[in-house]
Amino acid sequence: MDNEPRWSVRIERRKPTERDRSRWSQRRQQRFHGFRVFVMSTFLLHAMFYGIVMIMLFMINLLTWDGFFWFPFPAMGWGIFLAMHGGVAWLTSNAGVSDRAIAKAQQIQPPSARKEPGENELFQIITRDLKMVDEMRGIARQMQTPSARRNGLEAVNSIENTLIALEGQTDELPLAREFSGAFVEPAYRIFVEYDRLSRRDIQSAKSVLQQVEMEDLPRITERAAQVHERVHRGTLIDLEVAREMLNLSDNNRVPTV
Repeated sequence: MDNEPRWSVRIERRKPTERDRSRWSQRRQQRFHGFRVFVMSTFLLHAMFYGIVMIMLFMINLLTWDGFFWFPFPAMGWGIFLAMHGGVAWLTSNAGVSDRAIAKAQQIQPPSARKEPGENELFQIITRDLKMVDEMRGIARQMQTPSARRNGLEAVNSIENTLIALEGQTDELPLAREFSGAFVEPAYRIFVEYDRLSRRDIQSAKSVLQQVEMEDLPRITERAAQVHERVHRGTLIDLEVAREMLNLSDNNRVPTV
């Protein structure tokens, strides 16, 4: 009798994206930065305390002078530990790493960790635009009327979906440049200026704000959706070609007796 369970659950982990790797890298840098500040702060306190104590011992040695100058011995003994502490702080703060050493370290990275120039540019574009998307989402959530909030959030989600679709698509780098410069940045300016005017009670600006809410925001959603469809057009064509090949193979299949 089969001992295997009748039901099984397969858990698939989502493959980390470049945005996830960027966030993890930033968190690691923040944690290391905090540790580096802690080490340097303790060294400075150590050095200050060392100086105060050595001045006190020097004064005591002079006031109780009996012909023996014993002050250098504790200064040298404690100074050794202070120098070791300073060396650790210096190494932790990366203070002697030259540009040549950094370049050499980048060259010995595994191939999976290195990026092509186009991939680096695409990653920078996506990262910068996603930051603007986060700011636009915050502005949309603070819009006064429910219809404006709905249109604003739909526009922001449409832009974000398009950027996520462009992520990792190196062959779509020209489209990413055009979408960022000719669409995301103007949309960001619309959100920012709308937020600035909506916080002020200006009668002449109310009609313009209503046009932004009812016309511009839906237009942003529509245009971003069009770019999203354009990004997936190549994948759709590949899928249709594969389906046609499958149908062709089914029609030409020789029946078995």
